Amino acid sequence: MAVADLNGDGRADLAVASGTGVSVLLNNGNGTFGAPASYGSGTNPASVAAGDLNGDGKIDLAVSNKDGGSVLLNLGNGTFAAAVNYTFAGPYNDSGPLVIGDLNGDGRADLVAGSERRRRRRSPEHDTLSRPVFSRRAPRAA
Repeated sequence: MAVADLNGDGRADLAVASGTGVSVLLNNGNGTFGAPASYGSGTNPASVAAGDLNGDGKIDLAVSNKDGGSVLLNLGNGTFAAAVNYTFAGPYNDSGPLVIGDLNGDGRADLVAGSERRRRRRSPEHDTLSRPVFSRRAPRAA
């Protein structure tokens, strides 16, 4: 689940992974939320992250799913464009947690996807987790 102002009204809205997509519930401002609007975002969505992925000042959504992940760009009024699907680099493309943040200090949002599985390598001294692999970045808005 992600909590963010998705329609620019200053109130915290919800985005929840459910079924075969993500459901967006806009805050009514009186302690209730509107009916969910559903957006397709791949098979078995597991995690949702919210952040401005293309630099246009609107909060977009990233969703992890069985096949990798999807990005839904915000149209500015709490609705979203059709999902753009990505296959994440690495040994597993299954559902896992997502985090959005500026990881390299360039002022642009980066998307990090984790895997629910851990790949272990045996060494004589101890087990170690494999190195994370990062792949794509959403295009910047014009």
